[in-house]
Amino acid sequence: MVKNIEYINRIPFLIYYLIALLLLFSAITKILKPIPTIETLKAAFKFSDEINLAMATVLPIIEVALAPMILFNYKVKLTLAIVTVLFFFFFLFAVYGTAIGINEDCGCFGSVLRSESGITMILRNLTLTALTLWLVFVHKKFATAGRKKNKSTNNLNGE
Repeated sequence: MVKNIEYINRIPFLIYYLIALLLLFSAITKILKPIPTIETLKAAFKFSDEINLAMATVLPIIEVALAPMILFNYKVKLTLAIVTVLFFFFFLFAVYGTAIGINEDCGCFGSVLRSESGITMILRNLTLTALTLWLVFVHKKFATAGRKKNKSTNNLNGE
């Protein structure tokens, strides 16, 4: 029974690192194949090509910057709050894209994984937003999960 509780206590830790890997994967695929992202931005917003290109360039840079911050436990609470805001904007974009009828690949994962607007995208982004928001509040409990306690682990909580 105690072993099961130990495994359950590691779930936030696992989610934390999976989010970092998801951000890295998403960023790398957008960098390698930015066209789906640019096309989705064109369909959703009436901005100039330069602004769409800038947004398609900045987004993976933000994602690739946040992933190592998570992986190396840098200012955990702040980083998770920023990731939560990012995922919340992805959620709003999913709702908006579905509402205006965008039926093409959103470019969320470059051209590696197909991801179209709709209820699946809305639920995925809502889940990611909720998970990261939850992690903001429980981060102190998992910052040292699976590690031996010593003086250096006290700084992992990002405070």
